[in-house]
Amino acid sequence: MWQFDVDTYLETEALASLRVLVVQSQTVHRERIKLELRDAGVGHIDDAANGFQALALMRTRAFDLLIVDLVMPQLNGIQLLDQAAALCADIRILVAGDADAALLRTARKFAVTRDLRIHDCVPHPLREGLLVEVLRASLDDLAERRAPLVPPPQALPCPPRTRAHGPLDMAALLSTGCLRVAYQPKMSLMTNRLTGVEALARLRHPELGLLAPDAFMAAVSAQGRMTELTHRMLGLAAAEQSGWARQGSCTAVSVNVPATVVEAPRAVESLIEVVRRAGSQPEAITLEITETAPIIDKNAFYRAAAGLRLAGFGLAIDDVGTGHNSLDLLANGPFTELKVDRSFVARADACRASRAVLEACTRLGSELGMTVTAEGVESTAHLAQAALAGCDEVQGHLISAALPAEAIPPLIGRRLW
Repeated sequence: MWQFDVDTYLETEALASLRVLVVQSQTVHRERIKLELRDAGVGHIDDAANGFQALALMRTRAFDLLIVDLVMPQLNGIQLLDQAAALCADIRILVAGDADAALLRTARKFAVTRDLRIHDCVPHPLREGLLVEVLRASLDDLAERRAPLVPPPQALPCPPRTRAHGPLDMAALLSTGCLRVAYQPKMSLMTNRLTGVEALARLRHPELGLLAPDAFMAAVSAQGRMTELTHRMLGLAAAEQSGWARQGSCTAVSVNVPATVVEAPRAVESLIEVVRRAGSQPEAITLEITETAPIIDKNAFYRAAAGLRLAGFGLAIDDVGTGHNSLDLLANGPFTELKVDRSFVARADACRASRAVLEACTRLGSELGMTVTAEGVESTAHLAQAALAGCDEVQGHLISAALPAEAIPPLIGRRLW
């Protein structure tokens, strides 16, 4: 049995205050985990042989860590996790059970969708060092909960004209020059050089400061400003691209365009007009098609997509593997680039299923004649998995964070890694 070095990993007093609930249907697994927790110095350990017993304990006392089986009589592990989301959403969870890999993956996905703090989903026997990791994470959670709370900033007064849509008046913000663009470089895995940049929206709010898309995209959608935002982003990015080209620093620019904007009437003409008015040409722009909502009229979408390609635009299908995009869209759309969603890239090193999806998407894109880009490359492990899968390009914070426009020309022609 592995030995837990308290001096190296954790403070004894903190471990002694930790409360752990071990829920395992098989006695041998339950007792082994409890023994290792006691050896580690955990002070409060409760156990249960099924979901009903665990639920009764969770209703009477608070726990910091739940180690739960999936296959249990009466109330299974998934049902217990569902109940846990309502009782103690901030508890850290380790799923450890005699279940196949597919069921463990489903358990992880379910826990994430229920906003639970899932640590991992693994089969028995537990790998050496796993309990060390989960105990350290649980102590970090405990310290975070005990930290003094910082009072939230005073809510900004909401003008009457924006009250129906929340505090952000997107019409006013977009029309008064508050939109900003940052550019994240993309790198070729063949040459390690810049191949282009993706334009990312930011909003400079006069009182809240610089806002990321998560803070304002819901308001954009609710207020019917998606087309306006898209056109303004495209215009700003095309103008920057034109400026770089005049300086002799020409590089391609990608801009996110919702599929609903593409299928709208006169989409092709309006997008071409925006780019040319900014001084650029469609050949220098790739439109990354995002599907935040299902395509309503596929005939209209395919007609517009073909028109955009014929006009010279590159077309990328974004976040492949998630959202509403389908194999039909991949097979029949005139795409030049396939971007694998960051969730599969992030877990490819540790999760066989994610690695298989990354490899399958790469093969599919290559067979269809597309450039394949791995998104969300944040570590050397992510970079290695993208290279092993056969991706053509990578994008993420390991290569570069999103940069202001003036930082891009010096990168053109240089090795980024």
